[in-house]
Amino acid sequence: MLAAAKLKPDKDDFVLRMGPALEGNRRLNAVQRMLAPQWIKELDKLAKAKGRKLGRLDLSLVASESTTQTWKQRQHPDTDLIDEKIVLKAGGIGPFDLNLSYPETSPPSLGLWIGSDGDNSGAQFSLRIDELLLEFYDRDK
Repeated sequence: MLAAAKLKPDKDDFVLRMGPALEGNRRLNAVQRMLAPQWIKELDKLAKAKGRKLGRLDLSLVASESTTQTWKQRQHPDTDLIDEKIVLKAGGIGPFDLNLSYPETSPPSLGLWIGSDGDNSGAQFSLRIDELLLEFYDRDK
């Protein structure tokens, strides 16, 4: 992966946020759909199309070298739909490798969330994923 980023310290922005959107037991009601951010509406729509319900995002984060975040793992302060863990501090502009794995006991996944996030600090950067390998385990073993 290649990242180019200069994020301002103490902002809730990350070079990469990636992880599974897990199945759960939530369905948005009409009022929640009106008020929810677009990404939550999309996850709800995806879950409903698959005959399933929303759970949470289990995100692994890549921080920039300039971040001064003191936490390593948290539930996002704005929503209980996101659990986050800083797994790598990228050393500036240039390539980095990231390997993630999840226990077989995790709930079924609705999809994979991949995003870059610079909105809070006004950062502008690019991220190129050169290779992405997904391996699935057999739940019916």
